[in-house]
Amino acid sequence: ECAEMLLPYSPPVHDMTDVSPPPPPARDMTVLSPPPVIHTSPPPPSTPLEQMLSPTKPTTTTGSKQKASSSSAGGTKRRRLTEPRKQRKREQNKAAALKYRSRKKHEKLSLDDQRIKLEHENADLSEQVKSAEEEIAYLKSMLHEVCIPAASS
Repeated sequence: ECAEMLLPYSPPVHDMTDVSPPPPPARDMTVLSPPPVIHTSPPPPSTPLEQMLSPTKPTTTTGSKQKASSSSAGGTKRRRLTEPRKQRKREQNKAAALKYRSRKKHEKLSLDDQRIKLEHENADLSEQVKSAEEEIAYLKSMLHEVCIPAASS
């Protein structure tokens, strides 16, 4: 009777014949867009012969000033930033960078606090496991002492 109680525990063995295989991993269905096409204009003709053979109209300047503006593919004109606007953008960027660094610093401190808390919890749980294992060993020895004299008599 007691010998049966001292057998080590073994988990039940499951029949693996009716276990279905795991489902295949999900496929990534993201659609990749083609890279943007960058249109570059050919260099302006440098020699008079190239200018005559060029299909584009030559640009001539009159006495008035021409506006230097480049147009993008959307047809919108890019304006050059004025100096006060550049300064304001720099200050905004600097403030945003400081805010980002501060937020990242607080996140790191929070994660460090959480790590320390979890390390202490892990140590406590490890101590509980050790104590439980010692108690199991003690109870097994007590059971063994009780069962052996009963079996010999």
